[in-house]
Amino acid sequence: MVVAAVILVVSVLGAGVGSFSEYFDVARTTDPSTSSLSGLSGIGWLSPAFLVAGTLLAAGLGRWTRASFIVAVIVSVVGTPALYLSGLVTLLATLAPFSDAPATPHPDLAQLEPEA
Repeated sequence: MVVAAVILVVSVLGAGVGSFSEYFDVARTTDPSTSSLSGLSGIGWLSPAFLVAGTLLAAGLGRWTRASFIVAVIVSVVGTPALYLSGLVTLLATLAPFSDAPATPHPDLAQLEPEA
């Protein structure tokens, strides 16, 4: 919470209070991409709602780090209102939690292993 407050203070000092209302005015007048959830369904609030729900789900899965990471990646890609086909490449990151550890440890890490 402290970090969010610091970011808000720095943003207000750097850009000014008026920039926030200008940003929201621009955001209200833009249309989502045709590939996004909002663009495909015609429901303007679907992408933001998907992002909020997915963020809560990923946070709730925090104990299961693989699942949490995978949900976070999928939600951030699919939930963006500016989704284009090239953005789907990011979904490859969902494979990272399933990669195996190297067969031979790094030489610096070998000394940390207990001797048998």
